[in-house]
Amino acid sequence: MTARKVAKKAVLIGLDALVPELVHKFMAEGRMPHLQRLQERGFTTEVIPTIPAWTPNGWACVATGANSSTHGIEGFLLHFPGESFTTYHNGFDSR
Repeated sequence: MTARKVAKKAVLIGLDALVPELVHKFMAEGRMPHLQRLQERGFTTEVIPTIPAWTPNGWACVATGANSSTHGIEGFLLHFPGESFTTYHNGFDSR
């Protein structure tokens, strides 16, 4: 009988717009015990901001491992090919 390989699992927790200095301070004061426990039992790192440092392209970089010029997500607004360059769409439009 051969041993079955078990896939390793990981959880990525990202806290957007977090101020690391404040988190470290609050954890040291015991005000963020759950985050402190996650840090002690896992791995943490600080992200180098993307250019531009906006939420949509930053998360796209995390998800793809590519920079904005590669994945094409550069902000909150979308431009569709064939439309005027003065016409934009909100990236969170529900339509």
